[in-house]
Amino acid sequence: MNPVTELDSLCGDYLRTIDSAVLFVTMDRSGTIIDSNRTADTIFGKPLNGMAFRDFIVDFHSTVSLEHLVTAHESRHLLSVNTASDIPQSLYFSFYEHGEFITGFGSPDIREQETFRKQILDVTNQMSNLARELHKQKIELERLNALKNRFIGMAAHDLRKPVGLVLSYNEFLLEDIGNDIDPEHRSFLEIIEKASFNMKRIIDDFLELSIIESGSLKLEYSNSDIVSLFREVIEEHDIEFKRRSVNVAFGSSDTEIMAVLDGPKLKQVAGNLLSNAIEHAPVGSTVRVRIDSRIDYVETAVWNTGDVIPPETMNNLFEPYVRSGKSSSGSHHAGLGLAIARLVVKEHGGIIWAESDEECGTVFRFRIPVRPGGEYDI
Repeated sequence: MNPVTELDSLCGDYLRTIDSAVLFVTMDRSGTIIDSNRTADTIFGKPLNGMAFRDFIVDFHSTVSLEHLVTAHESRHLLSVNTASDIPQSLYFSFYEHGEFITGFGSPDIREQETFRKQILDVTNQMSNLARELHKQKIELERLNALKNRFIGMAAHDLRKPVGLVLSYNEFLLEDIGNDIDPEHRSFLEIIEKASFNMKRIIDDFLELSIIESGSLKLEYSNSDIVSLFREVIEEHDIEFKRRSVNVAFGSSDTEIMAVLDGPKLKQVAGNLLSNAIEHAPVGSTVRVRIDSRIDYVETAVWNTGDVIPPETMNNLFEPYVRSGKSSSGSHHAGLGLAIARLVVKEHGGIIWAESDEECGTVFRFRIPVRPGGEYDI
């Protein structure tokens, strides 16, 4: 007797479709599967033909006997079968003898499916509740961040004027009577000048960061020579270089490198990177600056040979209030310069990163496209 013909007479062609909820397998008396429908093959993940039925089912205690399944009084047997996902699936099987063959029909365990469905609904509800809670927290964090930026901006703005007055009057005293007072008192005025200058820089950083984080930063693009911009910044930091006894070496791939950018903001990035390099450079060492022109972008690098940045610091180096390492000058700052640099470079559509090792020291690099919205390979 042809088993396939017998199957067709027993269950009909519809059971052979992939959408059938019922699977069937036909076996010989030894339990070797000689035919199966696509539902069975799909559940298992590959054709069952030639496989032993005992390998298809999950027999945890090695007690399942095909002969017992056929002759037992129970008309339905709850068995677990192996699946393509390696997660056993429970099915109710009924077995029928026809000649030299045995056919088993398997249908889903409705109770198991209902339990699984409820579990899925529970997880879905939990995920929905979690998503709503996260959304509420996101809104609250955005509100608190806006409040923080407003507070910092107001505080920085109010502090800028009195600090500026201290600097102005101190400068007036140094110029007017600086040569007429004894060295000790003059040193007091110089200390006031240095401390006031550092305070003004910190206040400016706070104000700048609050503006950027609030989304109020608007870049004013113009066609600019980035080489000239960096030369200007280096000249502006001449006093810092001399005070720290640090040299500077500047180089570029071209005498003029044009790009469409916000000149003042990019000068701020350059100033922050140079100040950071000077601060960590050993006395008598050289800070190196290099600008290279590419087809679609400009890359700038600033090196110093100070202490290596620890790996744990490198991961969040450009976050606010994070310092890049121990200052060799002993100065103090708020840790905002690199965060501002990252935000400004990002607004230009660029990227910024740092590399640090014992052999080469520390280098900060950033790339910006030669025109707004330009694309380039990182």
